[in-house]
Amino acid sequence: MKKIFVIIVFTLLYTSNIFGQAAVDIPLSATDGSGGFSNLWIGLDLSATTCIDSALGEYVFNVMPPAGVFDSRLDLAPYGCGTIFTLKDYRPPGDPPIFPFTGIIEHTLAFQTTALGIPIDITYDLPYGTYMRITDRIGGIFLNIGPFFGQGIATIPGSYTTIFSKAILKMYYNNIGGTPTPDPVFLISSDSLNFGSVNIGLTKTLPISITNIGYEDSLYIFDAVSSNPAFTINPNVFPVIISPTATEVFNITYSANPGTHNDSILFIHNADGSPEKLKVIANTYEPHQECQAMIQDKVIVSNGIFSNWLRFGLDSTGTDGIDSHLGESDLPPFPPPDVFEARFFLPENNFWGSLSSYCDFRGAIFPYTGQKEWRLAFQPGSGNTIIISWDFPSYLSGVLQDIINGSFINVLMVDSGSFTVQNPYVFNKLRMLIDFNIEIPVELISFASTLIDNNVK
Repeated sequence: MKKIFVIIVFTLLYTSNIFGQAAVDIPLSATDGSGGFSNLWIGLDLSATTCIDSALGEYVFNVMPPAGVFDSRLDLAPYGCGTIFTLKDYRPPGDPPIFPFTGIIEHTLAFQTTALGIPIDITYDLPYGTYMRITDRIGGIFLNIGPFFGQGIATIPGSYTTIFSKAILKMYYNNIGGTPTPDPVFLISSDSLNFGSVNIGLTKTLPISITNIGYEDSLYIFDAVSSNPAFTINPNVFPVIISPTATEVFNITYSANPGTHNDSILFIHNADGSPEKLKVIANTYEPHQECQAMIQDKVIVSNGIFSNWLRFGLDSTGTDGIDSHLGESDLPPFPPPDVFEARFFLPENNFWGSLSSYCDFRGAIFPYTGQKEWRLAFQPGSGNTIIISWDFPSYLSGVLQDIINGSFINVLMVDSGSFTVQNPYVFNKLRMLIDFNIEIPVELISFASTLIDNNVK
């Protein structure tokens, strides 16, 4: 019997050395009042990761109870850990991890109730400098309760548990591991926004959340400034006042125009660290870059929301048909009438054939002076107007006409400009008569010269 006792004592000591307590250890207890309950732990530790940390007592808890039995646990799948549930979920305080820590950490709570429509009570004991909100996983549309401080009970209503089986525990830490400040504290949900690739003429909006995790004083945001006009901020009436523990959502909109756009939006405020930077990046590539010819330009056809870039020009290898080696390709038939579309119809059968493309290059021997015709076809989709814009070089000019010899529409196309087709359901095809004056010599002898708009001067 003495030997057995020694082995048990040794095992307990060994276990205590392996499974240590997290630096910030927050206990939670959840129940739906049926008699069943779940004890959960969340918190922070310098050695923690987003997945299972055995040294901190975390373990996989994937065995699910049968339906009709209350259960709650922490889901690690949203954090790149695979299908893993656990009762303990500790996280690193920042990247790199360091105390004191100010920031927001999210945990995913999974649950099932004994019956539909039963609320869940979560008993909490939060350390000073910490508060909690509980939201749904789609921005707080269906569930957004809190903030919760100190000790108490947070209730997820039965109307939510009837529909959803998961919620987000948002933990807000104010200089945890140090002395929490009552002053306003500016905390932004991300220090960067990447809009990715956005098509020309379109807009994309991404939200950013700013939280005041101070305890007593309001956070005043006096201005939000972008040096790049492609990015706009809403709300844009200042000051924006954020009460203690409150959150304000700012929507950043990118209006796509060609190029790579980098900017740092500056938030000017009354807390330490002002101004705060939000890095934004977006890319917009000119459409149909596969279309390449010796002489090329474009018209942009838009319904005010969407736009198509239609490239045209001249090439020594161009024809009146589809020139796949120049990037031309025959398009399928027009989409349904409620979808915007614009394209060229090619000269086949005097422009009444079926060949169409987003780029149309014609044959020419250079130097070239003369006129070529292009035929535009479009439908506004959900809009009521079509806008055709251009920005031509000096060696190119033309006229935009209806197909009845310009009896109703006859617009000069010189330099930069635009024309609005007021009745695009009637005038859904227009022709462009383009005059070229390309003066490129066949052979150059050494002399001083300047190349202006593809012309040697």
